[in-house]
Amino acid sequence: MEDVTYKTTAAALQNRNLVRISKPHGRWQATVLPGGQYYLEHGDYDPIVVASYDELMSVGQPGTQQPRTTQSAKSRPLPEAVAGVEGKQVKAVRRAEPTANGGTKPPASDSSAEKSEPLRLHPAVRLLRGNSAISHVSKDQQGRALRLLQGLATGLSAVVSPSKHENPSPPDTFPPSDRERGLIFFDAGARRVGVDVRQHQTRSLHQPTKKELDDSARFHYTAYPKYDFTPNERLHIVLHGASPDNWEALQRVALEDRLEDILEAIERASVTAREAAERRRHQDDERRLQWENARNAAVLKLIESHRAEVLLSQLAAWKQSEDLGKYLASMERRVSDMPSEAERLDANDWLDWARSYRLSLDPLAGPLHMPTPPEPKPDALKPLMKGWNPYGPERGYS
Repeated sequence: MEDVTYKTTAAALQNRNLVRISKPHGRWQATVLPGGQYYLEHGDYDPIVVASYDELMSVGQPGTQQPRTTQSAKSRPLPEAVAGVEGKQVKAVRRAEPTANGGTKPPASDSSAEKSEPLRLHPAVRLLRGNSAISHVSKDQQGRALRLLQGLATGLSAVVSPSKHENPSPPDTFPPSDRERGLIFFDAGARRVGVDVRQHQTRSLHQPTKKELDDSARFHYTAYPKYDFTPNERLHIVLHGASPDNWEALQRVALEDRLEDILEAIERASVTAREAAERRRHQDDERRLQWENARNAAVLKLIESHRAEVLLSQLAAWKQSEDLGKYLASMERRVSDMPSEAERLDANDWLDWARSYRLSLDPLAGPLHMPTPPEPKPDALKPLMKGWNPYGPERGYS
């Protein structure tokens, strides 16, 4: 198909528990559920057939609201169907068809009616059933919240993990900024996106009780809230790490029909994160290359500077040796003119030592070779790296 309208259609059918869609390895797949099989065979939507699947998706706690059915469905007798419990199988139910004389005939035997479809919750969603992490949603809406999360968890080819709320830590063990936000998390390889389901509340004026009025008059200040907030049937989905981050039901579009758009927002956030990570890698590689070029140039400058210092020191020593040689020649003539033998012996000792010292100063008296390069220590390279920090590119400029 050239467009993506089929995804919206598939998501709408899944939200009505007629099909189950998935996207393993990036390929979309759809599996017909008992409610969809009944619709294909009868051309009608039967909420009783779907009720077992709805019951599976509900929280299953005392006080949980059962799946709503139409008035006509309530008046019909319930068929013998397998209850929707995870791990069991739900069979499509056929009704007895009326005859012309007012009687009924048994349902036609069809192999497709005997086919069963295993119903499984996503592991990350299964952990939320009866968990305190979803307690911020009223019990009559927790089943719908889990169905929304199930639709998202099975519609994206990403690693879906649960929140850490199933094993909560004491509040003082880590700062609030480090706590995970969301009921389930999508990890598409570049960014971790948290998904949370929130419930709207209806605000109404608070009717103070007699005790609240008495306390207010006694202590001369308002001791009761101005408004009361009651959870209603409106739910919205909050994304942490994707944009837009708040998804509401529109005027003519239910929240269940927007799951496809939410999945696209999560995938788009992952693509954006991958592109940003790739840009950062390119920037880091370029930065390291610039630093390495600056360091290599600094090492060459350090070696050249060291060689120049050695050469100039040898020149200074050679000039000193030449001047000392001229002085020793004059000293030798002076010693030969001394009249006393004792004075000449003492002067010759001093002349011999001076000659040996002159040889030690003369660089041409020994072997000539290239000086050993100095060790490129950071302190020695720092003045030659044009502002770069010699300890590494991650430290920026010195």
